[in-house]
Amino acid sequence: LKHWSLVPLDEMTDNARLTAAHSALASGDGATAESYWQQASLHSADDWALGAAIAEANQQPALALQRQRQALTLQPSAEHYYTAALTAERAADHEQSTRWLADAVRRAPHQPRYRAEYGMSLASADAPLVRAQALPYLERATQDYPEDYLLGETLAWRYNEVSDSAASRQEFKRVIDLEQTLEDAGDDRNLQVRLYRQRKAYQTLTQRDSFTLSSSWVPEGTSTNDNLRPDGRNDRQRRAMSQN
Repeated sequence: LKHWSLVPLDEMTDNARLTAAHSALASGDGATAESYWQQASLHSADDWALGAAIAEANQQPALALQRQRQALTLQPSAEHYYTAALTAERAADHEQSTRWLADAVRRAPHQPRYRAEYGMSLASADAPLVRAQALPYLERATQDYPEDYLLGETLAWRYNEVSDSAASRQEFKRVIDLEQTLEDAGDDRNLQVRLYRQRKAYQTLTQRDSFTLSSSWVPEGTSTNDNLRPDGRNDRQRRAMSQN
């Protein structure tokens, strides 16, 4: 950045000004980055995406989204939709983020990162029917990223929400086994809290299903299809795992 400050602005090409804006943004100087960006001629989607990143760094989420929309107008590629979706999520516009992730997946259906993010986005929706749509994406994502415990735990909760207790129990068991190796390697308080939640859910599912089998012959048996909460209690209004 110091190098660019020594170069007179009228001697800088548009490419140099954009490079200087990049440099200023990387150094944490959002105001200088905006100044260089504003004085460059903008021709590509990447130029507008840079402007969005600068606006975001300057705590201007609405402006960042506006610039991302301009980038998408110039080049509606999967990569630009994905980048715009992340900007929207950080701007707390979850619905827009989900729509842009869907566009990214449609344009690049074999990109595992886009599928995983889209699955997690659907899983955190308010509507149960939308959360259920996350299942195929989360199932594929746990195959692509088997070491990602958050994907696995989210999938387990979604299985439970659609009353697939066996699949939920199996996925909880897989995630518990995965995180057990991490617990053995160190003392991470957050890890211990997650493992407690997961073990409690697995235990509750196992007990519930065992009770269902043993009482299914009783004419007036109690329904056991309530959704579980991450704390192990039954609650029909439990929100998606990724919202907790």
